[in-house]
Amino acid sequence: MARSEGAVTARAAPSPSREGESISPGRRRGVSLKCSFPDETPGGKSERSARDTSRARSASRARSASRDPRAASPMLQERTSTAMQALEHGMEPPGASDKWRVAQLFYETVPKSQAKVLRIERIVAPETFSAFLARTAGGEHASRCGIAFYAPTTPAELHRITAQGFSGSSGQKLRLVSDACVVAKELMDQMDPEEAPRTVSLTVVFCSPDLAEAELGGPTDRPLESRSFQGQIDQLLAAYILHFQLSPGNVEKAFDFEGRLGGTSPSRSRSVSRSRKVSLSHPLIQETLSRLPALREDAAGTVLLPSNSQEAEAVVSLYLQSGGAARLRRPPGVDLREALGGVVVQRFENKSLAQEYLAIEVDSQLGPRFNENVVWHGTRLKRSDGDASLAHKLQSIAEHGFDPQRCIKGAHAEGGIWVASCPMESFGVGGDGLVAFIICLAKTNFNEWVDSACARVLQRQRVLPLYSLVHV
Repeated sequence: MARSEGAVTARAAPSPSREGESISPGRRRGVSLKCSFPDETPGGKSERSARDTSRARSASRARSASRDPRAASPMLQERTSTAMQALEHGMEPPGASDKWRVAQLFYETVPKSQAKVLRIERIVAPETFSAFLARTAGGEHASRCGIAFYAPTTPAELHRITAQGFSGSSGQKLRLVSDACVVAKELMDQMDPEEAPRTVSLTVVFCSPDLAEAELGGPTDRPLESRSFQGQIDQLLAAYILHFQLSPGNVEKAFDFEGRLGGTSPSRSRSVSRSRKVSLSHPLIQETLSRLPALREDAAGTVLLPSNSQEAEAVVSLYLQSGGAARLRRPPGVDLREALGGVVVQRFENKSLAQEYLAIEVDSQLGPRFNENVVWHGTRLKRSDGDASLAHKLQSIAEHGFDPQRCIKGAHAEGGIWVASCPMESFGVGGDGLVAFIICLAKTNFNEWVDSACARVLQRQRVLPLYSLVHV
């Protein structure tokens, strides 16, 4: 493999931010075609650049420590180890926290005003990760490894790394950098002020304990000094691919973190609302309705669905479609489903409740008329629940249905069951940190709707729980 002299880049026209993303407030940007690493001559440009970058990193971290309690959060090594454990058990990594850390490390040295992360790919597999730790004595949770960046030189090399990691003879060396800004500065220096945006890809690399001690100052994901160095292939593990765009500009002004310490942080852009009602004609709802008459006579409980089953993913898809999401802000380049992480989905099966619900006619000639809707009921632990757990609460609903008297706050004198057309966070977040919603069928009267989104149903027979969904 040839010695790396730059980064894989591609020209791209500026494009608006994708719907639903709230990452950098800047526009989509690009980077130049080729990157040559800095001259190593004493007192030269690279030496001055290293000093400037070191000051920028210190200033950026000082700002982060004062404003963000997550500055002392787990390192990328530990987060990746957690993600690998989740994947080994067939679960989604919780909240894509490892990708969050990759983006955080990138933006510590590269300003958001100049760069925009497009997406982050996790390319390491649990088997490869475990083999690397065993071969290099990386320690538990990779605690003895270091983190660096590598810039592929050609699209073919990038494709090969994405598919199979680093390959080559054990003695072959690659040029690595301790921070993404080393590559970003060189690219900006070579760009014309009017040049169209270009895209670049960087590989996030795990380094062996020996290489981390020799070149990075120890096992950390935040080295104090920005520099380039050589590393043998057998001491490296390709873990993530970070794709970003960088705009042309003045390097000294763009990377002047100290000059911006007094400025206010940019406000987060709010996502366009995704919430929309679930239709009764949805395939999952229709299939569930057709299954109700065939339930066993003694059916009264829940069925835990495998996390990778189509039925569970269909429920999660309805949740996201209706406006549900992870409580934490979504990492750059991560879709809604991945950011949500692991979800526990249960199917409710109760023959008695189903019969009571189906017996109520929607268009009765003699009685009241109802509208049938797919609704969401938030359930959470309250102080009045005492020692009860969320699992016990869901099981009670599955066996006995909803109790109108439990939702009496702000309701009718006789109580009422609060439901909404979309999963509203204020209804589903409990004191234990868990978010729990139940998707239901409800036959409602027009005067039971408090507004266009929320309703208070007075009879439990008119609300049939179908599925419960729990996440953190």
